[in-house]
Amino acid sequence: MRPLAEADISEFRNVRFVLTDMDETLTFRGRLGARTYDALERLQRAGVKVIPVTAAPAGWCDQMARMWPVDGVIGENGGFFFERAEGHRLVRSFWHGANDRADVWGRLAEIARDVLAAIPGATFAEDQPFR
Repeated sequence: MRPLAEADISEFRNVRFVLTDMDETLTFRGRLGARTYDALERLQRAGVKVIPVTAAPAGWCDQMARMWPVDGVIGENGGFFFERAEGHRLVRSFWHGANDRADVWGRLAEIARDVLAAIPGATFAEDQPFR
């Protein structure tokens, strides 16, 4: 494998998609820098679909899909794909179908109760309500 900087530009002419990690790949110390934002915009203008792939929860991914120059976000380790649509809308696709999500939510709530009971001082994250 060679560093990208050594590749001839012609090797990238047929690239249609860029899937990338977010934390400390696109971001640095938790922030999306202006140069990175500009690079994402240039990729979009060139017709390349950019899709961050992250473990981040739905609330963060919703914001990224709406506000960043990306075409969608795969979040919660593949649990969903939020695709940007016209007019700031998002098309949301989930790993689990609509009929299964209530059962999955119930199982997760049960696991949460078990963890809270087993680990003194354990608590839910409070950074945003979509975890």
